Amino acid sequence: MTPPALLTLDDYRKFSEKNLVKLARDYYESGAEQEESLRRNISAFNNLLIRPRCLRSVENIDTSIDWLNGKKSVFPVGIAPTAFQKMATLDGELSTVRGAAASNSIMICSSWSTTSVEDIGKEAKIVGATIWFQLYVYKDRAITESLIHRAEAAGVEALVLTVDTPVLGRRLKDTYNKFSLPKHLKFANFESNTQAEMPKGHVGESGFMQYVSSQIDPSLDWNTLKWIRTKTNLPVIVKGVMRGDDALLALEAGVDGIIVSNHGGRQMDCTVATVFITCDKMQISYDLFFRLNLYQKFSEQLTIEFLFGWMVAYEMDEIF
Repeated sequence: MTPPALLTLDDYRKFSEKNLVKLARDYYESGAEQEESLRRNISAFNNLLIRPRCLRSVENIDTSIDWLNGKKSVFPVGIAPTAFQKMATLDGELSTVRGAAASNSIMICSSWSTTSVEDIGKEAKIVGATIWFQLYVYKDRAITESLIHRAEAAGVEALVLTVDTPVLGRRLKDTYNKFSLPKHLKFANFESNTQAEMPKGHVGESGFMQYVSSQIDPSLDWNTLKWIRTKTNLPVIVKGVMRGDDALLALEAGVDGIIVSNHGGRQMDCTVATVFITCDKMQISYDLFFRLNLYQKFSEQLTIEFLFGWMVAYEMDEIF
């Protein structure tokens, strides 16, 4: 059956609510704890108002922006890393990379994708998409180094280090659901069962939280960033910066860009809305994680994660 025509982001949300199983829907939509930060993100952005100029020609509008190394995009939106996309559609991340190519945007592949970075890279070359790779730092640094080299070989053009997840935020919906990946899915970037499979959830703790606690390095610090710089010649971007002083430290550490983000309110439930964070020292990308009308309200570079769970459920190559 042909999917209905969807015109707004809320249309995609409603479609996904009808077509995704509760486990997947709650994973894609949930915030940390009582979800105050998630709601604050949305409210803060919706309360931004504009004062439009008049009698300005709009015959030729240029919404393009430069990302890294002169890479241009026709509009200031990129696709943020989103894990486990095969919970929404059989093609998962491959649908997303096709959508990125169709929209001339950038896709940031998640370390925790359900399609390997090699397969995403192959599809990106076929459809002409630009891909970056989001990186988590594992306790076993050899795993992290291997991910870096595999991403390079797959053709990614930048690494995006997530710095706001030394531990996983307490997402109550996932906890109530005892969230774990469906049996037919795994962390596709890993071969060992220890890293590739998620434990079963139990009362009081999701399988995802158990996985992160056992695998991800909680000692992540600025020295870790310097170590990563020694392992790659790719541009390195840090995702999860929320303070100007941390942005300056990132500059001193030699990063090529930052993504201002509170992880969509999925990590801490007491953070300021990302749209209110400013930093004039470098080009900023806002990871908004909102349900919003992008083009009327904001003109900075954006990376959007939250809504792609809804869109992948619809079939990503039908979106753009």
